[in-house]
Amino acid sequence: MIRDDRHGYWTRTRRLMAGALVVWLAAGLGLNLLAGDLGERIMFGYPAGFLLAALGSPVLLVGLAFWFADRQDRLDRDHGMAEED
Repeated sequence: MIRDDRHGYWTRTRRLMAGALVVWLAAGLGLNLLAGDLGERIMFGYPAGFLLAALGSPVLLVGLAFWFADRQDRLDRDHGMAEED
């Protein structure tokens, strides 16, 4: 595409950001809410709910950040808005 398709570019960028925010909220809140139900099980000497909330949630959210950056980079390249490497 060319740089003149700004409307299409921003529409796709907003959709990508909205989707990432929905996943972020669902993962961030959902995993922590689920952690309470797993409090009775023990894994590696700790309650499973604690491990899920303390380790799983941040790892998932960092992974989401890398996924978002990759998708945004592809979107920039598709629309001719990418920075020079």
